[in-house]
Amino acid sequence: MMVGSAARFALTGVAELTGSGPWEAVAGVLGLVLALLALYAALGFVLEEADHPVRLPVLRRGDGIKPLRDDLEEQVEGIARAAGVRQQL
Repeated sequence: MMVGSAARFALTGVAELTGSGPWEAVAGVLGLVLALLALYAALGFVLEEADHPVRLPVLRRGDGIKPLRDDLEEQVEGIARAAGVRQQL
């Protein structure tokens, strides 16, 4: 999303500098594609959070997939020793 947004920003800048209609059209199409991609990701995350039977692939990797596979005890293991956590006053 961030790379796509940067590309759209660059294309919009090129369109403004050159005053060319085709560059504006390309930037607009890329903007629509990014909007659809953002809506897809948002819907996928909402369905995932609600434990809906329909799951959209949102390409989670590494630590991002742990909440889906581990139980809560494994997720908070060791948090009491983390920086900034103190005992109850």
